[in-house]
Amino acid sequence: MSKRGPHIAVAQVDDASTPTAALDGEMPELIALEISRETLLSGDTRAVLARLRQLTSDRSTVMTGCGRLFVMVSGYDDDERPLPAVAEYGTFMQSLMRDWPFFGWFCALDSDLPHEALMSLPPSMLPGSTFTTLLLAGACDTRPACPTDGLKPPQDSMEPLVIKPRVLESHISAMADGLVALCELHNVPVHLIEARASAVMQTLEDRGLR
Repeated sequence: MSKRGPHIAVAQVDDASTPTAALDGEMPELIALEISRETLLSGDTRAVLARLRQLTSDRSTVMTGCGRLFVMVSGYDDDERPLPAVAEYGTFMQSLMRDWPFFGWFCALDSDLPHEALMSLPPSMLPGSTFTTLLLAGACDTRPACPTDGLKPPQDSMEPLVIKPRVLESHISAMADGLVALCELHNVPVHLIEARASAVMQTLEDRGLR
């Protein structure tokens, strides 16, 4: 679980010719898996799942892939809503987590990157921030700051996210189950599973979710 440099290999989910698990036969330092707005709106997770399942196809990839996955969502730059409040994001990501519950092992956390790499990233792009955004998918919403008589309120009248604790806890539990499943499927040493679980919980605590 050593920290690694900020080399990024982008895997565009809409481009089937780009490998996810390896580039030129070697695992990249950081895999940035980009999911487009169009993909989210389609609700079709098959292409994304096909890429993610490459990471759990064999023990070697599992062991070297820990903390290397960086999930990006494109197409919402002009949308002022936080991603967890976007309905299609919540629906799509919850479906992914049900079918591939291994994000806790593979997603990069702040502790996976060196300090100098973290300092070069804006807060919204920090690995820990993108990971917790994933966990909050479908687990929160926004509420209008004042009554609107059924009309859609302007973006600047929205309150911060309102978290649904039961949904968040369900996602955390699913990721914990995913860690146990990796231990059983690919004989990942228990001490590494425990260390990863601790890192995930520390990330949640750092962002006020525990």
